Parts: sequence; C-alpha cells; structure tokens
Amino acid sequence: MEAQQTIRSANALRVFEAAARCANFTLAASELHVTPVAVSRMVSRLEDTLGIRLFTRSRLGVQLTEEGEVLHSAVSAGFSQMETALREIRRRRADRGTVTLSLSSAFISHWLMPRYARFQQAVPHINLRFEVISGVLRGDVDEVDLGLRLYDPTRKWQSWEFFPEVVLPVCSPEYLHRVGAVGESADVSQHTLIHLTTTTMDWEEYGARTGLDCRRPGNSLSFSDSALVLQAALLGQGIALGWVSAVSGALREGLLVPASSRLIRTEKEYRLVARPGSIRQEVRRVLDWLVSEMREDVATITQQYALFRDT
Repeated sequence: MEAQQTIRSANALRVFEAAARCANFTLAASELHVTPVAVSRMVSRLEDTLGIRLFTRSRLGVQLTEEGEVLHSAVSAGFSQMETALREIRRRRADRGTVTLSLSSAFISHWLMPRYARFQQAVPHINLRFEVISGVLRGDVDEVDLGLRLYDPTRKWQSWEFFPEVVLPVCSPEYLHRVGAVGESADVSQHTLIHLTTTTMDWEEYGARTGLDCRRPGNSLSFSDSALVLQAALLGQGIALGWVSAVSGALREGLLVPASSRLIRTEKEYRLVARPGSIRQEVRRVLDWLVSEMREDVATITQQYALFRDT
C-alpha cells in the first residue's frame, strides 16, 4: 500500500523526472524552486519505498540505473500525456465557441463562404477557424475539430459520410457558349485546360479514363491552389476538373456548368472526420449543418443536370 501511495504521489514523480532529465540534483532543484538537499531527500525516499536504486551517485554527478531508466521512460511518457490533456482542456475552454475546420481552399472559397450568411443564421454564436489545404486533402486532424478527407479505413478517425468522389470538367456558362463542351462540340485543342499541380486526378488521367485525349490542349493554366483553379474557371478562362464536393454550390447556382457529360465516379468517398473521442456540441452543430447543406446540393444538382441521373 505504501509503495502504491508513493507512486501515486505526483510530487515524488515530478522530482524524480526532473532529476533524471537534468542528470543533476542542483539543476533539478533550480527548476523546481527547492534546494538540492530536498531533491536528494525525495529521491532517496522514493528509492527506499521501491526498494531499488534509481541513480548511481559519484563526485561527477548522478546517473540513472537500468531500473531508473525504465521508470524515467514511463514517467516521462505519463507527464507528456498529461500535458497534452491539459492543453486540450485549456484549448476547449478558450475556444468553446470556435470550431476549427481542415478544408481545401476550393471548398472554403467556393462552397462554404458563399453560404456563410446562411450558416450564421442556422448555427449562431459559433466562430469558424480554418486550416487551409491548397492541394490534396490529406494530413492528420489531431489539432482541428473536423476535417474533410478521402475515406481511409486504416485511419482511426471518427467519420461521417459527406460525398462520393465525383470528378467532371466544369466551366463558366459564358465559356461554354463561346467555345463549346470539351470533346463534344469542339476539339480539345481549341480549349484552355486549367490544371491543379498536385491532385488525385489530373487531366491526363481523366482523359485516359474517359477516352478523351487531353494531352494537347490549345492552352494551359496551372495553379498550386485549388481555389485559384476554380476561380479561373468562374472567370471564363478555361475548363477545370471539378470535384463535385467542392463545386456543387457553383453548379447549383449556375455559376459553373458541366463542360462534358463524361464524369468519373472513382468509387472513393469524402468524409468529415475527427480524432477519436467525444466531440463538443458546437462541433456537432457545424457537422450537421455541413451534411444537411451537401444533401440539399445533391438533390438540386441531380434535378438540374441529367448527367448526375444517368450515371
């Protein structure tokens, strides 16, 4: 019982961890704002209680024994986990009304921002903070509340269905009227193709999967940021590959239109994901709103455009 009580003493373990990390009782004492004698006494009491030597002592200083190394490794890991937990508690208290989202720049700029006023009405008193990804949606979500990612069953995330990965060429109505649809009323060489430099599908792969030779367009524009790719298409500068999860709003409003009937369903899906554990009520409200909005988009564009019904 006495050993258990000592091990459960945070003070004894804190003194031991500092002494082991500093490899010097005087430095540990300075860090803990006590005397070296107090550190030495606390360590000796811990050693006596456990019945083992944690340090070897000499005129040159102190050094962990093999048993001391084992205990230090466990204690250090435990303190690190506690620090992580305390940071999370402080973050949650400070950011109770803020939800942090990890999303693509295209999704934020062309899907979320145009309907932000609607979000504020539906989910009042919640602030949004963004971790912006300019290219492929990937990376951990440990430091955010929600992220949008391609579903990966190997990741130990919580996840909620959002939208299957569907890719199709999109352009402005003006561009479609002026130049025509790609691969149908006009040859690809008459078109400007807009590229995202880092992507899960480029124009060459799209062409290979649809039987369309996209290797020799009339002109090309390339961007490293997905938001700029869609902005160029909205401005009538050419045709971009659009992921429907990002362009559904623009399709719904008629700001972008399909530039070909050849869409690709990759059999993958985008999901909203979160680290394991409970989620705050504020995060749940944002999650539910995002899912609801996307469902409305799907229903609307399916009714608007026959290609979504025919494939």
